[in-house]
Amino acid sequence: MTEDLTALLAAADDEIDAFAVFTAVADDAVLVSPSGERWFREDPRSTSSAAGSYAAEWATNAFFREPGRALLKGNVDGEQVAFRVESDPARAGCRVENVDPAGLPEPGDGLAGGSRWARVLDELAPLGFAPRYAPITLAQLADFCVDSSHTDAVRRTARVARSRSSFPFHEFEALTSGYTLAAADAADAIRSLRAELETCSLVFAERWGRLVTIDMADETAFVPDPSPTGGMTFSPDVHVLGDWLELSVSEVAQGRGNLVVLGKRFAEDNELVADADDPSVLHSAHPVRENPWVLWLVDVGAVQRFELRTGAI
Repeated sequence: MTEDLTALLAAADDEIDAFAVFTAVADDAVLVSPSGERWFREDPRSTSSAAGSYAAEWATNAFFREPGRALLKGNVDGEQVAFRVESDPARAGCRVENVDPAGLPEPGDGLAGGSRWARVLDELAPLGFAPRYAPITLAQLADFCVDSSHTDAVRRTARVARSRSSFPFHEFEALTSGYTLAAADAADAIRSLRAELETCSLVFAERWGRLVTIDMADETAFVPDPSPTGGMTFSPDVHVLGDWLELSVSEVAQGRGNLVVLGKRFAEDNELVADADDPSVLHSAHPVRENPWVLWLVDVGAVQRFELRTGAI
């Protein structure tokens, strides 16, 4: 069996194609880079959004740029097997070497976003989200939400698309088919996203594969100081997300978009009430009791909102 599998892998065009061949016969198959930091558990090219497609292509390119021979590992007929694989353009196939699985590096955790990102993935574990490749991107979670929106794990609570008015009749779409009116709809959609961010204590955002993190506890710790945005100095990541939101207005109006925003809400809205014992202390009038995580996806002229059903907090 091993000899036959080696021949099939050698006939593949490159490491990704060899992985596709391997997954057809092996359980728990994984393609690992020589360092172990980059890996694939599924074909990265199967995506549901523009952001996911870009992130997967970027991960694939980074994988091929890493020097050395890729590693395949999995279980075939109950036995763990492993191979070193490297594309060989000269012979229109791959060089394949059968190796001892015990000598291969274990796949890394893929947490390029650091410890905060690791804690978030732990909190989102009830969803059943299983990353397909590493480094783990926010776009992967967005694709999971799109694919799972018909299940109990995720609830899609809003969808705003280019040239779609609020009227429930097809004929009224002509009223927002021009760019100026489509831009007005896009601005309203992005404004709704920004308004909800005001109720989040922790925000992750990703555009073109770049991840930024905004922790409101850190933001409020800044010393007030004159700045172009007013009387406070904010972190660079806040400015980055502000720019991304601004760019997304025109992109949505044009039928494009590449932005994923994940927020952990502490309140349903920004209404405040005074503390009964100390009127100078304000509390949220409608605190979030369950399912605090919400994800927004700006993609192909649509702004979609997903409530992640992780349970009570």
